[in-house]
Amino acid sequence: MAELLPQEEALMSRAREAESARDVAFEQIAPSGDYPAGDLNAVVDSLNAVLPLYKLPAYPSFTADIDGPLPTEFVQSLSMVADSAAAAGLERLSFDVATATDSQGLEDIQARLDTLADNQSFKTFLRSEAQGEVPSDVPEDAPPFDVEAAVVAEGPGGEEVESLMMERM
Repeated sequence: MAELLPQEEALMSRAREAESARDVAFEQIAPSGDYPAGDLNAVVDSLNAVLPLYKLPAYPSFTADIDGPLPTEFVQSLSMVADSAAAAGLERLSFDVATATDSQGLEDIQARLDTLADNQSFKTFLRSEAQGEVPSDVPEDAPPFDVEAAVVAEGPGGEEVESLMMERM
């Protein structure tokens, strides 16, 4: 592997910090409870019916009951679907993973996942997002999205990243 330049190492360090902060946030929202493996796997089956819409692999089944917080990766996958449902305008099918502290909460999420897996509006929304289409609720005369304004202040600018890439060549 090629040695990283100091600027690249700093960028990689910031990316690791951001990823760590994201993981901590998901650990904090992970509900805690007493979850039978059968109930968890029913949710996994429903989640696995939705994940192909994201072009993601299936989530593995649980082999044992959980007494405590749900795994971070599981919470991340469920949150991704819930956030997409809300973004698609399907708030009634969205859910708050943090409220699933018992089997009834898991059943509620399972029912919503089952509905989303067959919901044509949801499927269309995900396809349009994947293709980078403009959502239908954005007016045609809206100003274009300003990427430069959206860059995090302490992150490297486009020119800095381009310069780093050119140095690598």
